[in-house]
Parts: sequence; C-alpha cells; structure tokens
Amino acid sequence: MKKPSPNTSFLNTNANVSDEASEDDARAENNALMDELKEQVQKAESASEEYQRQLSTLHARLGESMQDQAKLEDQAHENEAKANHLENERVILLRQKREMERQIESERTAMMQDKVQHTAREHEQQSVVQRLKETLAQRELKASADDDKCLSRSCKHSCSLNFIRFG
Repeated sequence: MKKPSPNTSFLNTNANVSDEASEDDARAENNALMDELKEQVQKAESASEEYQRQLSTLHARLGESMQDQAKLEDQAHENEAKANHLENERVILLRQKREMERQIESERTAMMQDKVQHTAREHEQQSVVQRLKETLAQRELKASADDDKCLSRSCKHSCSLNFIRFG
C-alpha cells in the first residue's frame, strides 16, 4: 500500500467533509420534505374525514328527503283518490238532482192537469146545478101557474056555485 501524499490526504479530507456536508444538507432537505409530506398527508386525511362526515350527513339528509318525498307522494295519492271519490259523488248527486227536478216537474205538470180537469169538472157541475136550478124554478113556476089556473078555475067554479046558491 502506498502511503498517501500529504497533499492528496488534504484533498481527500476536504472531499470527505464536503461529501458529509452534502449528505447532511440532503438529509435535512429530505427531512424537511418528509415533514412537509407528512403535514400534507395529515391535512389530506383531515379533509378526507371532513368529506366523509359531510357525505354521511348528506346521505342522512337524502334518506330523510326520500322518506319525506314518499310520504308526500302517498298523501298526494290519497288526496287524488279523495278528489276522485268526491268528484264521483258530485256527479252522482248532480244526476240525482236532475232526476228529482224531472220528477218534480212531472208531478207539477200532473198537478196542473189535475187542477185544470178539476176546474173543468167544477164548472161543468156548476153548469149542471145551474140548469137543474133553472129547471126546478121553471117547474115551480109552471106548477105555480098550474096551481093558479086551478085555483082560478076552482075559484070561478066555486064562485059560480056560491053565486048560484046565494042567488
């Protein structure tokens, strides 16, 4: 082995020191980068956890919204069914009302016809009664006249008999 010369040994020492300084710098730089990466990873994990919490909250809200929507759809279907039922009842009642109005009008017409017939019969009966009264009155007049004639004749006959007796 050769003994290094004093000049080469100084250079070697300087190179060793310079290599060690470079390595120290590189290590320090690596450590700084590692710390920075760790910090970024920690921030990313925190952000990820926050996003997970928000996602969980949003899923819960979505579930509630879907339940509310289902309830509202059920209510809408119930209301629609009620509305259909009420509309059907309205149509039935309207039909019944028209039928009742027709019946009332028919009964009113029948009553008017009955009234007209009754009035006509009443007038006819009054005419018959009037004719009967007139006939009776004529008969009574005739009977009275006949009685008067009879009385006159009887009276004449009796008067002449009385005159003959007293005379």
